[in-house]
Amino acid sequence: MSKESGSDGEVAKAFEQAIATLRDTEAKLEEVAPLFASPAAITRRLFAARAAWTVQSSSESGVRCSTRRSRPPPKRARGSARSST
Repeated sequence: MSKESGSDGEVAKAFEQAIATLRDTEAKLEEVAPLFASPAAITRRLFAARAAWTVQSSSESGVRCSTRRSRPPPKRARGSARSST
């Protein structure tokens, strides 16, 4: 395992120490391949599910949630100029 700087390095060191402790207790350890390359997709899905639950429970409790933005100002016709009076 490569040593990295900062908190990643600290995590790697703690992980190695934990493995050494388990080996000292004669625990059976086996290395397995990760189930997925990156947790990003799962994290996004969990975030979206929690956000949906929060919005639903808020609306059920009487809290008004709206994704509408306030109305934009009315459009002026092209070529119209404001009067300076």
